[in-house]
Amino acid sequence: MSEPITYAIKLHCIRQMIVAKNQWLEKFSTGRDKRPDYEVEAKRHEVIILRTIEEDYRVAVDVEAGRAA
Repeated sequence: MSEPITYAIKLHCIRQMIVAKNQWLEKFSTGRDKRPDYEVEAKRHEVIILRTIEEDYRVAVDVEAGRAA
């Protein structure tokens, strides 16, 4: 059986998603490879949402750490 998916694991994954979306934005928001504005705006919106989830999980990790102490 696999290990439980903890808030710390979720936080790590969310941070990786944020990095990947920011890399996409760097590559495709301007220049020769620019994607349509609606795609760029959708990715920016996803980053905003992921950042709020990141904060929620960061708080959850801190709470879990406090319980373990």
